[in-house]
Amino acid sequence: MFLRSLFFLLPFFLYLGIAVQAAGFYLCCIFAPFGYYLVKNKKIPFFMLKLGIYLLILYSVFPVFNFLTYYFQNKTIPSSIYNLKENFPLLLNSSFSSSLFFTGSISSFFIWMSRYEIFRFFTKGKNLNQTLPDINPLKCFLAGLLPASILFCGALIYQHFTGFELRSHTKYGPILTNDNLLQNGTFRVYGFYGHPLTVAAVGLTYATFNWTLLWLIIAKKNLKSMYFMPFKDHKFLPYMYLFLITIANTTCVFLSSGRTATLVNIAILLGVPSLIYLKRKPIFTIIAITSIGIASFFIGKKLGVIERIESTAQSLLNSHAFEEGNNRQYFWKVYTKMFLDSPAVGQGNFWINHGIRNEYYNKLGFSHIEQKYNAHNNYLEILASVGIIGLSIILFAIYKIFRLLKIEIKAQKNSLILLLIPLLVTLLANLFHATTQNVFFDSSFIYINIAIIYVIIWQIIDNKRNALN
Repeated sequence: MFLRSLFFLLPFFLYLGIAVQAAGFYLCCIFAPFGYYLVKNKKIPFFMLKLGIYLLILYSVFPVFNFLTYYFQNKTIPSSIYNLKENFPLLLNSSFSSSLFFTGSISSFFIWMSRYEIFRFFTKGKNLNQTLPDINPLKCFLAGLLPASILFCGALIYQHFTGFELRSHTKYGPILTNDNLLQNGTFRVYGFYGHPLTVAAVGLTYATFNWTLLWLIIAKKNLKSMYFMPFKDHKFLPYMYLFLITIANTTCVFLSSGRTATLVNIAILLGVPSLIYLKRKPIFTIIAITSIGIASFFIGKKLGVIERIESTAQSLLNSHAFEEGNNRQYFWKVYTKMFLDSPAVGQGNFWINHGIRNEYYNKLGFSHIEQKYNAHNNYLEILASVGIIGLSIILFAIYKIFRLLKIEIKAQKNSLILLLIPLLVTLLANLFHATTQNVFFDSSFIYINIAIIYVIIWQIIDNKRNALN
């Protein structure tokens, strides 16, 4: 069936560059499934409209506070920076990916179409009681994720050792530049993304989700009830499937040389089986996590990421500062000061990027820093941009999204409820990763996460497909 094929291909699209990611996501998660149910004259559940609204709220926080901070200007900043007339259209941009806006808007539109007679008039000849075939989107997605993960990991390994550029040779050249060389002579990898830390964020998300799901299924010991798993009737293949997905994506994290992501990934590999299975099978679990820990160290050492972690750790211990070339301590001081000067509503992300940030670098005596970058910390970035009020709105929207998913997943009253813990652990892993990187502002990372959410939502809808009248 066409929809099954699309959900199988979705992971392949999501590993590619941002343009292919976007095209694949909107085709597989928006236009094709919405179109299918509309043609079948089925009403899309109302909870999807709520999800769309929460996504729009997330996107809108930054534009709203761009305008708000224009009226609450920082008096220590030259007034020439606050030019509303010239910058008006740009103030509508958000630090969050535009995918949140388009996904929320398009989803809301399709749901409205499915529930109102204006559209249903055109499909009134359809039989409302027709039986729809099983699609099982999550099973198809997981089935495609393994080969996609292996292919992507293989491409990254090749790039790591050769420096071969996987993106446009016209724009970037055939070989990665020397500033991507590691101490052992290999390269930090980009894959098809714009930065190695995007590779780290994507790999961490997939590895965490599948690793947690694997141990929950091991603990559950009722594989045949896991209708969303590929090869669920086989004794070992489903476990091997999730294990290989985890290993491939963990390798991608190591290859990216992202230090925080690597440490979080290792903590997940060790912590998840300890929390889920240690009391049930202590000896087996201890052997497993010991083996994982040793293997992670030597693989990380071979791929160069352990050397980067050791270098940072030694610098922090010896001089209480990051190593040369790592200016995060300056980024954090600048953004902390910006937040403290306007804790309620922040400085406005647009105004920060168009002059305020440079003013603060100079005010604090950091004018010598050539790369006056953003915070490299999602929390400081958000607080400096939209303050405590904006952060509260963001946390509220995220909470409502997860609460909505929890309610709908629990209502299934089947093994789909196992997905709640992998979703939560994946969120926690990314929240830790966000302490040293603006991962939640990364469009490629956002596409991965909303794709997982939408696949689960379409699985929920597929489960009750014949009651959508």
